[in-house]
Amino acid sequence: MGARLASRLPLVLSALLLAVWVIVPTPASAGGSPFIRGDANADGDVNIADAIGLLNSLFVPNTPPLPCDDAADANDDGAKNIADAISILGFLFSAAGPLPEPTTSGFDPTPTDPFTCGDEPVVAGPGALVRIAAGQNSNAAAGEYVIRDQGEWDVFWSSHTTQGQNPPNVDFVSDIVIAAVRNYINIDHCVEIIAAAPNGSVSIRDFHSILPCAISFVPSSPFDIMLWEDAQVVPALTFGLQDVDACPLSCP
Repeated sequence: MGARLASRLPLVLSALLLAVWVIVPTPASAGGSPFIRGDANADGDVNIADAIGLLNSLFVPNTPPLPCDDAADANDDGAKNIADAISILGFLFSAAGPLPEPTTSGFDPTPTDPFTCGDEPVVAGPGALVRIAAGQNSNAAAGEYVIRDQGEWDVFWSSHTTQGQNPPNVDFVSDIVIAAVRNYINIDHCVEIIAAAPNGSVSIRDFHSILPCAISFVPSSPFDIMLWEDAQVVPALTFGLQDVDACPLSCP
């Protein structure tokens, strides 16, 4: 039976080429999603409609693209062509064996091919800390701040400074701002953000002492404001504080 079906593949293929004009393909969708190999029309099953839809996309002018070329690349050779339609038909009608993985919903095990719609998304980790402001005279309330959007940044900056300056530019699509503010009775005290780990652990060093440093009794509100690049992927932050009982000669 399988041999007879295999011998009829050329006739089936010819019929499909004559019938493609009746197929209305599914519009393209965004990439980076699970797929099934050979499910060219993305209806959740591999059947003859996938071969027809694939041929339609190849040979009918002005046909919208298929949902995902990784799924349409039925033989996983890194190209979308008539051989993929033949692979689908062979799988369906001539016991040619399973198509390459994924045969159930999953990501492409060969992400080096030209198609990216079925590649597993790669979430980049957070990047570098960049100091964008530091000093001794913040007007913001003492505490630690995590700022994730422009509205929060504008509110914080307006409370932080009375100079009417615009806040430094931050791309909140990818980056966040971490700020630490302190209130001391002595101008020689400091605060410094020293590290931020990929898991969201932020380390802050407070320089202070029980007694005022030197002979200065001027109140101060030291602050440290850091841009953390690509840290929008970090869902939550925790702060660890290190107290240093020594007054520094100069602040960061």
